[in-house]
Amino acid sequence: MNCSQSTGREDFDGLQYIFTTPHQSRLILQAVCILVCLWGWPSGTVSGQTEALSAAAWKLEIIEFTDGRKLYGLLEEREDGGTLFTQVVRPAGKPMYLISWTQLDPSRIESASKLSPEDHAVLVRRVETFRARRDVQRAAEMEVDLERTGEDGPWIYRGSWFVMQSSADVPLTREAVVRLTQVFGALESLIPPRQFPSEVLTVKLCGSAAQYRREQDTVGLVIDNPAFFSPARHLLVAGSDVPALVQHYHTAQESLASSRRAYEQLGRQLDERLRELTQDLERQGVPSAQRSEIVRRTRNRSQREQSEAFAKLDSAENENRLSLESAKKRFFSRLYHEVWHAYAARHLTGTAVQGLPRWLDEGLAQVFETAQLESGELRLDAPDSVRLKALKADLASTQPLWLANVLSADGSRFLVGHADSKSTSDRFYLYSWGLALHVALLDPILSGEKLADLSDPKSRLPGIVRFEKLVGMPLQDFERLWRTSIANLSAGSSLRQPAVENTP
Repeated sequence: MNCSQSTGREDFDGLQYIFTTPHQSRLILQAVCILVCLWGWPSGTVSGQTEALSAAAWKLEIIEFTDGRKLYGLLEEREDGGTLFTQVVRPAGKPMYLISWTQLDPSRIESASKLSPEDHAVLVRRVETFRARRDVQRAAEMEVDLERTGEDGPWIYRGSWFVMQSSADVPLTREAVVRLTQVFGALESLIPPRQFPSEVLTVKLCGSAAQYRREQDTVGLVIDNPAFFSPARHLLVAGSDVPALVQHYHTAQESLASSRRAYEQLGRQLDERLRELTQDLERQGVPSAQRSEIVRRTRNRSQREQSEAFAKLDSAENENRLSLESAKKRFFSRLYHEVWHAYAARHLTGTAVQGLPRWLDEGLAQVFETAQLESGELRLDAPDSVRLKALKADLASTQPLWLANVLSADGSRFLVGHADSKSTSDRFYLYSWGLALHVALLDPILSGEKLADLSDPKSRLPGIVRFEKLVGMPLQDFERLWRTSIANLSAGSSLRQPAVENTP
């Protein structure tokens, strides 16, 4: 949220524990509060003459098969004279992945289209960067220089984009520094800054809900939003329960590891236990054939129980890992949302007084929440399915919001202070997202210059008049067009330009 403008929700994630003894296994779900969201962004005109402000589609090389199928990616020659093709798959709204084709039958290839040497080199660099992303990320995190005063003081990082003060643990702090720096850099490439303020941006990462409430008290806020940005103070603050979740995660994993060791020990002792069982049965006078059958069944049952226990342990460990990854993803998405507010206020609009219209600032921040950050670029190519479904339902209700109300809304409409205000805030966020999606991506009309015009402190035009000037038509006409556009939009719709095809 922008302190004159807000966003965000709190979500809950489950963390699974299995406390298992040789005689029992049980699952316990523990709810842990986490933060939300992610980003990406674009520019253009209602006539379609201006391209969206999203990162351009990668130029890819193409292999076309004799049956008409095409693969898009990177074509390279092997040392043995063969061909190596790395297929680049970028599903709309989902993370990119690579598929390596090491064996291609020449008789099945109709044609191969390569890029120019310059574009080929760019593609090679992008693919190599993507392949090495995890190692690069870890190396970057280890290079983050943190300092603190005293054992209880916050961790301090000083960089070119911001200064961070963090009471969270060191791993989360390092990761936050690297990720936020990457997002600022991606925004800079996507929308070049118009100014560089002399004031330093301070990012405060709170390691507890109590500290986050204290930070709110300091600036006079009483809100349920999990993060906020104050343009006047050049301050971005985020509450974080991720450290608590990490502790729960490690506790659960230690319990699972202990259970695994117990079952492994039982497995190692199985033969000895079966020998003891055989001897006991023999002392009881049980016939040999019957003894063998009892021992066989006991062995099978023990091995089956051990296999089932290991399967449950594997499942629980995987669920815990996915829960933690999901929680961290939403937490960092929440930070990315606020980074947009900070970048727009400090580097684009040039004023902390006027700023962008609230509907646009909050709408774009939500649009950016669903972008993919890949190889230093923001990729936004699909509408958020959850928001789209909710917006369609609201528009189809008996009392939908009118765009005039959304365009005229002040910051209070986006603040969450109690249950009633949350319902109102949700709707204004939702409609702002739909509006921003339309003017930025579906029928792009935004540009850096128009953003500056919309935030011009000298303008005395009412918000609705400024919007009509932006879209080039009366509001009632645009509203009909917009509602139709949203109604016809599907969650699987691709908003990106196709990959560039090159003729041989």
